[in-house]
Amino acid sequence: MNIFFKKIFLFALFAVCFLFTIAVVYTKVYNVSLRDIPPQISDSYSYNDKIMFALNKQSEIICLGSSMSLNNIYSPSVTEYFNSNSFLNLSSWGLNIKDIYFLLKAYSKKSRPSTLVIVSNLGDFNDVEKKVDYDLLDDLLDGKNIETAHLVHFKPKYYFTNIRFSKKAKSANNIYQSLRYDQYGSVPLFSDGFQVDSARWYKRDYFRIDSTQYVYLDSISRYCNSSDIKLLFFQSPFRQGLYNTLDTAQLQTLRWHDEELSKMLGARKQHFITSNNQYWNDSLFVDGIHLNSVGAKMFTDYCLQRIRVTDIN
Repeated sequence: MNIFFKKIFLFALFAVCFLFTIAVVYTKVYNVSLRDIPPQISDSYSYNDKIMFALNKQSEIICLGSSMSLNNIYSPSVTEYFNSNSFLNLSSWGLNIKDIYFLLKAYSKKSRPSTLVIVSNLGDFNDVEKKVDYDLLDDLLDGKNIETAHLVHFKPKYYFTNIRFSKKAKSANNIYQSLRYDQYGSVPLFSDGFQVDSARWYKRDYFRIDSTQYVYLDSISRYCNSSDIKLLFFQSPFRQGLYNTLDTAQLQTLRWHDEELSKMLGARKQHFITSNNQYWNDSLFVDGIHLNSVGAKMFTDYCLQRIRVTDIN
């Protein structure tokens, strides 16, 4: 029996040493490190990476949302408008309204923001939510248990899959997968050299709405109201070439959506700004709904100017 256990032990030791050697060689060949990979606290790499970016950052103005808020907001316009550098973009790919609500509550336990900006489009009102370990998230936002976080959901495949991807995502602003943040956590997408994916350029599958998301938006609105947080909700545009192909039912859905949000947020004197009342040239986009940096600046300035006008009136 002792011989059997010795063999098991030696085999396990060999396996560990072998995997460790492979990992070392891999990181040397591709010039990457495990330190480049965030712990897997959710099923979204972008979410995981953004939480690591946000560690120990407390800001008065925060931006929350999907890639609409990540790519379509222009940070310098925000900081200039508020005359403050206390701005943090906590957005990541694919968050729906429910995800935004829970992340807002988690972040607000650590920091009490005075202003919340959400940039959205119809696609954010879907039923595909992220799987997040919120207990671990609370610890991380407090700067605790970072090492433990790597062990709690440790999966070798996650690290080997993302270790090269991380380096690519952090290296350029002219790819859809860019996670090359500005100092505030936004990701401006540069138009120069951007390789547009034709499938994304013509995609129009943004109208599968889950009515539950409106309930969570109402919860966000109520939470901001009770927490004395100023809520600014910006409806991001479609590129003109895509907007012109929408059928009557889709246009009616878009108008209904804008009206519902305007009524919901207006009832609490919160700001809703839609960009659907004018055309936005295709040259401002990298696909149907994601703006390049020029478009993001124009859109952000457009929304903030309308906030200024309503505040004056």
